Amino acid sequence: RLSAEATAHLAEARVRATKEVDTVTKGFAEQREVLEAMEKHLREEITAAAVVEEQSRAQRDALEQENARAEETLASSRQAWEKETQLLKERLGDAETAATNAKGAGQAKSRAQQMEKQREIERLEAELKAALDATKHARGLSSNRGVSLRQIHSSSDTGGPPHPPSPSTTRPSSSNHISSLGTSSASAAVTSATTSGLTSLPEEHVPSLPEEHVRPSGVEAVACPLATPSSPSPPP
Repeated sequence: RLSAEATAHLAEARVRATKEVDTVTKGFAEQREVLEAMEKHLREEITAAAVVEEQSRAQRDALEQENARAEETLASSRQAWEKETQLLKERLGDAETAATNAKGAGQAKSRAQQMEKQREIERLEAELKAALDATKHARGLSSNRGVSLRQIHSSSDTGGPPHPPSPSTTRPSSSNHISSLGTSSASAAVTSATTSGLTSLPEEHVPSLPEEHVRPSGVEAVACPLATPSSPSPPP
C-alpha cells in the first residue's frame, strides 16, 4: 500500500514536472521567437543605418568638393577683382594726371592768348597814338606854312591886304590830306588786327579821333602841294 501511494505520488509529480517543463519550454520558444524577431529588426535597422551613413558620406564628399570649388572660384574672383581695382585706380590716376595737365595747358594757352591780345591792343594803341600825333604835327606844320605864304604874298604887294582865293580855285589843304592819311593808317591797323585773330577791340583801348580829322565816306584824299591863289594879285 505504501509503495502504491508512493508510485501514485511520483506519477503525479512526474506529470506536474512534465507540464512545467512543457510550459517552460514553450515560454523559451516564444522568447526565442521574440528575440529572433528583435534581432532581425535590429539587423534591418543596422543595414538601413549603414545605407544612410553611406549616403551621408557621399553627400559629405560632394559638399566638400563643392566647397573646394567654391573656394577656388572665390579666390580667382578675388584676384580678378583686385587686378581690376588696381587697373581702375591706375586709370583714375592717369585720368586725374591728364586732366591736371590739360587744365594747366589750357590755362597756359589762355594766358598766352590774353598776353597776345594785350600786346596787340598795346600795338594798336601805339599806332593810333602815333597816327594822331603825326596828324597833329602835320596840321601844325601846315598852319605855319600857310601863315608864311600869306606873309610872303603880303610882302610882295605894295601894302594892300592879300586877296582871299576864290572858292572855285581852292584846293584841299595839306592838313586835310595828312589828316586823311592818319585816319587811313589807323583803319588799316584795326583791319590788320582783326584779320590776325583779334576780332574785337574794347572801346576804352581805342582813342577817338577829332571830328575834323575824319574824312567823310566816299571822299578820296588828294595829294597836292600847298596851293597859292590861282589869280595874281591886282596891282596896287
